[in-house]
Amino acid sequence: MILGGILFILSGSPLKTVAEASRQEWKSVVYAYRDPANGEGSLKANGYLLYQLGQPREFRLLGVCRYDSERRRWLNITKRMMERATTLKPQKRDSYSSKTDEQLVRFDSPIGLYLVEWMEDTHHVSTTVFSGPVQCNDIDIGEPPKGFIAACVPFPRNGTAMFVPDPEIECKK
Repeated sequence: MILGGILFILSGSPLKTVAEASRQEWKSVVYAYRDPANGEGSLKANGYLLYQLGQPREFRLLGVCRYDSERRRWLNITKRMMERATTLKPQKRDSYSSKTDEQLVRFDSPIGLYLVEWMEDTHHVSTTVFSGPVQCNDIDIGEPPKGFIAACVPFPRNGTAMFVPDPEIECKK
């Protein structure tokens, strides 16, 4: 018997605070892009995502390695790349697409597979960038040996799926 009171039963997941509910998982606004017209690889800033976030992001290029298919190893070419740091600012546009996104780093020569590392605010990010005329249709070539990854390596007339040393390991040497 309940006298003069109300009984509340809370079950399931705990209630979230307003601050917890409004927090979103961090996501990079910078992405690898390959121009389908000329095969040129680049890093671009997603203007739509940046606008949705509503606040600027600091971008700073940390390092670049290029896969040398003849030597079968990654070469650190950071010194050849200009130091790049910029503030990415949200802008309202009529349309958002890869054509209107800001290009941050361009890999126009030579053709290659690159590992690019950068800081975005306080987050360390890295990705591979393909720059070449023809991409692989599929890189599902099986389980790579330890210390290797499956990747599409660009050549002047084609892209070839192969196992290459893991750039996250090899570029740090």
